[in-house]
Amino acid sequence: MRKIYLLGVALCAVLVSSAVAGSAALAVETASWLIGGTAITLATEPVHVEILAEGHLLLWEDMKAPGTPDFECEPEGLGFLYSNGEDLQETYACRNPVDKKGTCAAGSIRVEYLNLPWLTQLLEPNLGVFVDDLTAGTGGNPGWLVECTVLGIKVTDTCTTANGKTNLKNLADGLVEVEFPEVVEKSEQANCTLGGAEEGLVAGIFFLHALDPTEPLEELATLAVSLAPEQAHTLAK
Repeated sequence: MRKIYLLGVALCAVLVSSAVAGSAALAVETASWLIGGTAITLATEPVHVEILAEGHLLLWEDMKAPGTPDFECEPEGLGFLYSNGEDLQETYACRNPVDKKGTCAAGSIRVEYLNLPWLTQLLEPNLGVFVDDLTAGTGGNPGWLVECTVLGIKVTDTCTTANGKTNLKNLADGLVEVEFPEVVEKSEQANCTLGGAEEGLVAGIFFLHALDPTEPLEELATLAVSLAPEQAHTLAK
């Protein structure tokens, strides 16, 4: 009888171990931010991140605005990364804006970002392909305002969208490349006060680098995007 009892105990242990292993194998993974190769968790969030231009310019365009000006500038900003691939874009700036077509008077251009901070969410629409999806602004849809002088008259154009997204690529030096592609679905283009619905476009690249929260001086940390086990937490909650 004792042998049968021990056999039953051993069998139960095996079944429990198998259930635990199966549960772990079926753990849900989601697109996540990694710092030093490890996914950000509740214990390590938020992580400070900065936008770097590294010599690149972003193009901002209202394709049906009078004169169709093309504004270029150096992107700059600060944000915070969270678990489950969420992040909060706290500030954004457009340094040294110029109009490539000369529609606006030199020195009259002002670019302002609207409804900050913005929430974004990492997604993996295809295997190994990661995008950062714009999900919400504060007090309205994310967007930008351009003001400049045309023939002595101050003109303002506002463009906003709730459908923007960027493509992400891990780089060997620990930065993440962020690309606004030149060709996007019509529905992803912004609605502008001058050009109308779905006529606003952003194109170009910039780079993200993270600061290690465990270091007193927040030294640079290796940043990447990948799949990782989902956390029982979201920034939106």
